[in-house]
Amino acid sequence: MNEFRNDGSERVTRWYRVAVVGLLAVIAAALLDGRPSLLPAASAQIPDTGLQRQQIVDELRVTNQLLDRIARHLETRTVKVRVASPDELDTDGDARTKGGTTVSPFSGKRSP
Repeated sequence: MNEFRNDGSERVTRWYRVAVVGLLAVIAAALLDGRPSLLPAASAQIPDTGLQRQQIVDELRVTNQLLDRIARHLETRTVKVRVASPDELDTDGDARTKGGTTVSPFSGKRSP
């Protein structure tokens, strides 16, 4: 015959089944309720490729203007070049000037 063990393990198994069914019911009710979750909803933003390309073109124009200024400076003015040994370099990597002035080609201003 079929012997039936009643040592309490069936009660524990039944309790687990009831707990799992209860949790599944709570999850199903929450999904059917339609309330928004605690996480914010993702909102996709469509990139404006036309605007991005226009920004790139604008930046290229600025770069070309700067290169034109540099080219005009190099074509019209005399440029002095002094080769400096590594011992004569500042911490920034620029050559130290001994009593002279340094001219920035970007601003055209002289600095002591």
